[in-house]
This record gives sequence, structure tokens and C-alpha cells, in this order.
Amino acid sequence: YFFNTTRAPFDDANVRLGLSMAIDRQAIAELVTFGKPAEGFVPAGAAEVDGDDFRETNGSLISYDLEQAKSLTKGAKTKSFTILTRDNETDIAVAEYCAEQWGQLGFNVNVKSLGTKSYIENDYALYRDRFNEAYESGDFDVVAIDWQTLSTDAWSTLAPFAKDYSGSALNLAEAAKTGNFDSVPHITGYNSEEYNALIDRAFAETDHNARAKLLLDAEKLLAKDMPVMPLSSFRMRTSNPLTFQSSAVLITA
Repeated sequence: YFFNTTRAPFDDANVRLGLSMAIDRQAIAELVTFGKPAEGFVPAGAAEVDGDDFRETNGSLISYDLEQAKSLTKGAKTKSFTILTRDNETDIAVAEYCAEQWGQLGFNVNVKSLGTKSYIENDYALYRDRFNEAYESGDFDVVAIDWQTLSTDAWSTLAPFAKDYSGSALNLAEAAKTGNFDSVPHITGYNSEEYNALIDRAFAETDHNARAKLLLDAEKLLAKDMPVMPLSSFRMRTSNPLTFQSSAVLITA
């Protein structure tokens, strides 16, 4: 799940971590049938470090502790928010489970699903993807995203959470008015100077193992800050052996 870190209560890293700790990933894996409980942001099989799998080296960075979750979220600025999903059975079931768990922390959580809307314009049958529109505009509190990792390099998963590597579009018209052409943070709004610096160092590092260890540290920091909440993951069978599916939902479908 992607948290909108520009909105309360998700502007508080402790609250985000507490929300994550309230979720039993084994229960999520059973809901999605083919998934495995997420242990981190980088899926198994990626970026060997000293001959070992990245995921095995960094271990499980995800924990389930409802009492600790209550402690971390007790100072939340607001107790009401919405989970946005696509209009399908699996995503809705996962969202309802999360809403129930977060209800035990004292939150009032609504589940909203959006699908496509068909319409006629100039005699053409067209459709709007309302979920995608909400996501791209940042109009969400928590949003369920299927997220593919397309490389065995952990960089491809971790770099987009650093501002200069987010890939988020800059509005050139607005930038021209203000003179601010700075990079745009990740869609969650997450922008950590410490995380940005780690990714910058990894980008510049030419030694494979030194670079990999920087990425290990970056993932640990991301798991502490939790701008996105990994839930479950699975490896897809494709003709390309480098294709993984992971998600935040690190995967719901």
C-alpha cells in the first residue's frame, strides 16, 4: 500500500510503521492465494551480495506486533481515512482485512473501489480509468498498487523513493512560472534527505559489493520510514527470467 505522506496521519513515520505492524502478512498471503508474505521491498532472487541473495542478506524487515502498533499510532493526528482499491474481489478483500486490523488501533477506515467508466464522445466509445486518475493526481490516503520489479538489481526497486530518481513528472508550465525546476518526489510524497543521500552514493559507487551494501542500508531505512507498506509478493513465470512482481501491495493480485 502507498501512504500519502503529505496527509495526516501518514506524515508521521511512527504512524506508518505502526499501521504496517498491525498487518499479519500470512493472512494477506492466504487472501491473495498465490502470494507469499512480504519480508521487505526487494523480492527474493535480486542483487546478490557476496554471493548471497539480497533478500536473504537483509532478512525480514517486516514484523507483526499489534501491541507495538497501538503504541506507535496512539499519537495519530486523525483517526479516519480511506483505502482506495481497484474494483476487484481480491483487492477489496485485502483492504477490508486491513481496515479491520486498523480498526483495532482505533482508526475509522473506509474502503473505496474505483473501476472504469464508459462514455461516448464524438460518436466514439471511450472509457476513463477512475482509479488511475485518482492515483496519478495523488488523490488518495492509502492506495493499493500492484508493483512490478523488472530487474534483478535492487536499485530498480529502491531508487524511485529518492527524489532525483522518482520518475515523477515535473509540470514545466508551473516550473517556468516559479523558476523551481527541482525534481519531484515519489508519488507518496516521501522525501528523506538521508535516503536520498544513500541512493546518490549507490548511484556513484562502482564496486559491486559496496554498492549492494548501500542498497541494503537503503532498504532498512525505507522499512523504518515505511512510505509504502509491502504486503505480499510472488515471482511471475515469464519468458524473461528477470521479471518479478512485487507490490505495495507487494502484491495483492
